[in-house]
Amino acid sequence: CEQPVDSTVCKPRTMVLYSYRPLGFKGEMFLSNSMQNCKLKEVITDVPGYKKYELELHHKSTSICQLQKTNRDTTKEIVYSADMATSYEKNKFGLLDSVTRMECAYPQMEVGTIADISQQRAVPMEILNDNYEPVIQIDAQNGVILQFQPLNLTDIDAVIVTHLEAYIFDSAHKVTSVVLLKDECPVRETEKRYQPNISIDSKQYAGLWYGTANFKAFTIFESDPMPLKFTYRVRFCLNKCIQAS
Repeated sequence: CEQPVDSTVCKPRTMVLYSYRPLGFKGEMFLSNSMQNCKLKEVITDVPGYKKYELELHHKSTSICQLQKTNRDTTKEIVYSADMATSYEKNKFGLLDSVTRMECAYPQMEVGTIADISQQRAVPMEILNDNYEPVIQIDAQNGVILQFQPLNLTDIDAVIVTHLEAYIFDSAHKVTSVVLLKDECPVRETEKRYQPNISIDSKQYAGLWYGTANFKAFTIFESDPMPLKFTYRVRFCLNKCIQAS
């Protein structure tokens, strides 16, 4: 029987998270409660060709890694859950990474359920104008701020945008992209051609850290001003970020 990538085992007093990743996996898995203190640990694997990770959580624990407890009235069950993040590059989070909700429902002693909630929690990007007001669209030559807030993590000291790429789909579904940031630094060719004058920063509001990328909006093709889409990566810092220069 093939092992699932992620699974839970529901014990009487604990919930055990298991995760399998290919041998080439160099990232990490952790609860969204704390990237630093709630990591899954690598253990001896029982599936050839895969690494195995594990974390056991006690129902009544009050530590930073404590489980979420809710009552499911429709089935009269008590549900313990945890949101497990997978980052394919340590201390960074991007579009390819994910967040999975792991659950155990009691009194039934069954294998837990999982659900991908990446679209809800994984480093959402918000588009703001110069006044930090959310907007849907900004015209070319006006200031734009892309703001990133990773996973509601509270044990980090900064968030830095390391890579930012703008792209469009033309009428023939062909992709054209422009790299604005590479290794935290503006790309010289992009600055010369489109003059976005991009800068990055890390700010803290209400105890949570946000990474920002500020630049002047532009169009890739002036003759066909298609809306820009973005791909990105951000870096978490457990101490003060040393920003590239």
